[in-house]
Amino acid sequence: MQNVFVGNRGYLALKVQADKDTAIVPTAFVPYYAESMVTTDTKHRQNSVKGNRMFAQDTHPGLRSHVGSVTVLAEANTLARFMDMLLTKGSTTGSNPYTHPFTVGDTEDYYTIDIQKGKYVERFVGVKANSMKPTYVDNTMQMEIGLTALSSFKMATLSATPTGSGPYTVVLNTDKDPEPTQGLVVGDVLIFDDGSSEVEGTIAAVTNGTTLSITQNVTAFGAGDSIRLKAQTPSYTLVTPFS
Repeated sequence: MQNVFVGNRGYLALKVQADKDTAIVPTAFVPYYAESMVTTDTKHRQNSVKGNRMFAQDTHPGLRSHVGSVTVLAEANTLARFMDMLLTKGSTTGSNPYTHPFTVGDTEDYYTIDIQKGKYVERFVGVKANSMKPTYVDNTMQMEIGLTALSSFKMATLSATPTGSGPYTVVLNTDKDPEPTQGLVVGDVLIFDDGSSEVEGTIAAVTNGTTLSITQNVTAFGAGDSIRLKAQTPSYTLVTPFS
C-alpha cells in the first residue's frame, strides 16, 4: 500500500555505497510523496510424514525480497543519484551547474536509502533502480522509481540485558533475521524501547552480525525490548524542480 500520509511529512535520504553489501549513513535528502518498499519474509511449510498429514510441523525461512517504488521530487541535485542506480555514470564536469553523463550499461552503483516513518527510519541497503517514470503535478515533475534492495533494517529485539560499561555490549535476537545488525553502521542512533520508556544509544561498533557496542548506558533494557533507527534532521539542497 502506498504510504502517502507519511510521505508528505517525512524524507527519503540516500548515499552511494563503496560496494554492494556495505551500508553507509545517507546524507542527501529529498522529499518523497509516496513509497511502497516492502521486505517479504518468504516462509516454507514443513509437512513431514507423521501425524496429521494436513498439519504443518514447522516453517523455514526462505529467500527474502526487498522491492517497491518511491515517488520523489524530480530536481537536479538529487535526481542524478537515482539515475546513478539505473544507468552507468561517466565523469562529472562543470560547476553549478554540473554535467552528469549517463550511458546504458551494467555498472550502476548501489545505494543505501533511509525512508522516514515518524521518528524512525527504515533502511534499505544495496539499492538499485529498475525503472523511472515521470509524472506531472501542478506543472512540477515527480519521478516514480522502481527499486530493489539486497537487505534492510527496520527493527530488532534484544536477546538479553546489555552488559559492560562504556561502551555497552548489546546482543540481538536471531529469530527473525540470522544477522540482525545488517544495515547498521557506526554513528547510527538507535531508540531502545521497552514499551514504557525510551533511551537513545549511538553505535560505537558493529562487532558482528548479532552484536553491537553502544556508547550510552542501556542496561535498563532486557530481552525482547526493541531497537529502531532514529530519523535524522534533514538538510535540503534542492533547486527548482523540472517542469
